[in-house]
Amino acid sequence: MKAELEFVYSVVIIMSILEVFINLIVIIPSSNKCYDTLKNVFNIFKYIPKKNLDEVIKNYDDQLKEIYDIYTCENIQLVTGDSNEKKKKKNSTKEIKYKFIIFSIGIGVLFIMPFLSIMTINTKIKADTNDDMESWSFFKEYLGKPGCVRPERLKFQCEKREYDSGSIEIHHVPLNNKENIYKIFQKSINHPFMQFHNKVIHDIAGHTLQYNEIGKKYLVKKTNDFLIYTLLLHAFGSFIIVLLFIIYITRKIKHQLHIMEALTNVIFSIPLTVYDSNNRLKNFIETGKF
Repeated sequence: MKAELEFVYSVVIIMSILEVFINLIVIIPSSNKCYDTLKNVFNIFKYIPKKNLDEVIKNYDDQLKEIYDIYTCENIQLVTGDSNEKKKKKNSTKEIKYKFIIFSIGIGVLFIMPFLSIMTINTKIKADTNDDMESWSFFKEYLGKPGCVRPERLKFQCEKREYDSGSIEIHHVPLNNKENIYKIFQKSINHPFMQFHNKVIHDIAGHTLQYNEIGKKYLVKKTNDFLIYTLLLHAFGSFIIVLLFIIYITRKIKHQLHIMEALTNVIFSIPLTVYDSNNRLKNFIETGKF
């Protein structure tokens, strides 16, 4: 699991660097530029003569009211002090930045959740290997119960299995010549103990094969369960990622773009006589700067 752990850490680090890059290079400059543009758009009304401003406001009263309500309620917070009545501005673009950071943290958590599940299962399996076999419920059927145990493909051996109930005699033969060695060899082959020994070997092998078969079925089942769990978790995580992006990022960006579009329409509706009468106003409409 060390290699998998290093891989996940590497991906998380790369994602963190990418998110910081997006925030510093894309989100912050774009939002600051948006804020400056909005501020300049509102400042431009100071340079429009009152009689022409009344005409513009009259033509776009509903649109200006909508812009004013949105901009006042969500983009600029005015706090009046008790003594000097200072006005404090709150940059709405900061909210987008903070929500993007929260979104990035949430994505990182959703990304490492499947790996944490793998680590939990791996830890549990390692902990189970230190216990005795009685702690494994699927082995209890065969523990402490004498009899013929074989896997499915060797069940036929149980039909031929013969059980011994008598005692075994042991004969000591001196191994001082070839004839005695040959006799002891023949007796050893045909001795009831050797026959019993061979039967026990097959019984041990049968238990081992049966345990392997049970373990294989257990691992296959757990693997399938984990694959389904991982698939569902990734599907849910992907849905949450898209939903969070729509809620925290896309909606705010669309809101800012809507404000800029509406204000731009108002600015370009200024009469030509007003446009030509003020160089500062003319420069702003052409360049976007004072």
